[in-house]
Amino acid sequence: MNSSARRVSVIIPVYQGEGCVADAIDSALNQTHEDIEILAIDDGSTDGTWPLLQSIRDSRVRAFSQENAGASTARNLGLTHATGEYIAFLDADDCWLPDKLEREIATLEGAQSQIGIAYSWWYSVDEDGMLFHRSPAPTYSGDVFDHLLNGSPFIIPSASLFHRAIFDDLGGFDVKRRYHEDFAFILRACHKYPAFPTSHYATIYKQTMSGKARRVLRDYDAALKASFSIVTDSRDLLSASQAARFLETQQRELYFRFLMYGFNESATRLLPQVPRLWPARTLKAWIGWLFAKTGVNLMMPGRKLVHAAYRIFYQYQWRRFLKEAGVTKHSAPRSAEMSTTLAS
Repeated sequence: MNSSARRVSVIIPVYQGEGCVADAIDSALNQTHEDIEILAIDDGSTDGTWPLLQSIRDSRVRAFSQENAGASTARNLGLTHATGEYIAFLDADDCWLPDKLEREIATLEGAQSQIGIAYSWWYSVDEDGMLFHRSPAPTYSGDVFDHLLNGSPFIIPSASLFHRAIFDDLGGFDVKRRYHEDFAFILRACHKYPAFPTSHYATIYKQTMSGKARRVLRDYDAALKASFSIVTDSRDLLSASQAARFLETQQRELYFRFLMYGFNESATRLLPQVPRLWPARTLKAWIGWLFAKTGVNLMMPGRKLVHAAYRIFYQYQWRRFLKEAGVTKHSAPRSAEMSTTLAS
């Protein structure tokens, strides 16, 4: 592989993404860091995704197609064609703010160990591109592995930058996994390599209420297998105490997800396996405790209330922020007919 110094290989896996992938590609092409290549991998789409990718006339963009095999296989295919010193992943329905890559490269170059991961924070938007909430803003630096075992992932592919040497060492994503596949790799990577925060919101992350997470939760046994298999698959990385703590974390988080999406019967069924909800240091823990004691689920209506509050009170500021950041096109999905600006 002939790596180009400071070049970033942007890998975009896409399935049925004709209405959004052009915006994702636009946001990568519009980065203030200009030395990039974009590898768009069509994962067997049956809509207009592949013709759209083929129509792009920009030398920085290369399109590949494969039979439908999942995001892990698509990302791995992108890795085989990547030539950059750095690797960035961008989901097809997400977008970047213009200085995302520049800040992450500066973070890695200023770190004690440049072979590592730079991670940013993100804004969550709904299906209509309206601001849903902001991600947590952790500043864990260096060895962050133990922090990843304690709660929800704070490093996600669309908001991170990896040094290519990590993949040369560890390989790619586990193609057998269809759930938590990105978290499984990030755990492996952070077990061996450091991670550093940019302390900056840099990604617009689409959070759908009808996505993969909700589909998995409909089947109780499948949800347990998907959530707990990551503990089993990571046992070679974990001490006995870490494995026990990680299992507790996954049990609690699955319990909370059942409540968040309104699967109360599944939450009740899982509750005997959840070893500790207390001490309740967070509102989420208090709501989980209330459900355990009374059967009243305030988490799902609470999520809807927060979403409604953002819709009512924050959208003007959100639109103005996007305009000032030069991201006016990425606040809502667009149709395939509107995705012609990339083709010339």
